[in-house]
Amino acid sequence: MVGTGPWYKLRDRNPRHELRTDASEPTWSFVDLVFPRRNMTTSSNKPHAKTPKRSLSNVSRVEQREDNEDASSVPANDFTDGVSSLNNYHGPPEVDPPYRHYLHSSNAHGGPKSLSGISFRSFALGASLALNTCLTLFLLLLTPEAQGFLDRTVHFSTGAGNANAARYFRSNCYTHLPEQGLYQRFTPYHQLWRFPFFLTVLSLFHYLEYIITALYNPSGANISAFLLTNGRAYNIAHSLSLSEITLTTVFFSTHQSTLSSPRRTIPLGLLLILLGQSVRTLAMAHAGPSFNHTVQTSKLKGHALVTGGVYSVFRHPAYFGFFWWAIGTQVVVGNLACGLGYAGVLWVFFSRRIRGEEDLLVQFFGEGYVRYRRRTVVGIPGL
Repeated sequence: MVGTGPWYKLRDRNPRHELRTDASEPTWSFVDLVFPRRNMTTSSNKPHAKTPKRSLSNVSRVEQREDNEDASSVPANDFTDGVSSLNNYHGPPEVDPPYRHYLHSSNAHGGPKSLSGISFRSFALGASLALNTCLTLFLLLLTPEAQGFLDRTVHFSTGAGNANAARYFRSNCYTHLPEQGLYQRFTPYHQLWRFPFFLTVLSLFHYLEYIITALYNPSGANISAFLLTNGRAYNIAHSLSLSEITLTTVFFSTHQSTLSSPRRTIPLGLLLILLGQSVRTLAMAHAGPSFNHTVQTSKLKGHALVTGGVYSVFRHPAYFGFFWWAIGTQVVVGNLACGLGYAGVLWVFFSRRIRGEEDLLVQFFGEGYVRYRRRTVVGIPGL
């Protein structure tokens, strides 16, 4: 029950929706029914307590002044006026959507940390990673090496007594393919698995670039941290790699099989990819806020010389990781021209960048960096 008086009035444009009674009775509101105030007077023989002043950002000063008026100034028995106020009441004052008070301009659409841009790129990289992984595994099953492995596996599992089991398995699994034209179509191009494999490794690399930055250096987690817009030369290099994969698969499939050998070059390339990606990821994690994808020409606040973790061995572990990761991808896919091109271009690029970056680091940290440089290595031949 609201109040104890016989009549009440709902004040017009009152943001608290208070029910006013006569001056001798206490003033209650809908809020007081759920969260009763300790200073609320419940006895009719005690003086009425004024409603405490509240700061409302979305209410005009006039409405605040009306809300702080004494209850005795409100007519107690004006039932007609109360009904008219109810009829003229149109709800609480309009307020701005809450997200406008908390969403930073950089997170809005088109900003450097646009939430929509980050979500779209993350989804696209995840979809590319999943799709190309499945396609790589499917195409690998069509290679002669995979067929021979399946034959040996079935022969071993059925025992030496059943020597015809492998031939039976091969005939049941692959005989129907020539009838449909599928096996005959894929046999000359069984090295096509290299195309989706390269896209798989590339998608994983770009996704890790952003997620590691967001975990260990949140202030630098911009859209550019994906490194998808890493310059024209970067995009041209990957486009040439995909072009060489396609051309050698279609026109030089026999020669390509010798370059991309499952017993020699592929294990070596996978080892280089794993080594390079691991070292680069650990470098970004250990450096934390001190890591940046662009060279800093001035010492920032909180910029410290990191000498622990992988930095205790390599003074530029991120460059070391990317250099061997890039070469490893070309070794796996068997790109001879792009493999040599990657090695030459990256060596020139990192030699210039490391020389300029170390000059700045000597200015930032002085003799401390000079001593650190003496006991560490770059890990790239000739640097």
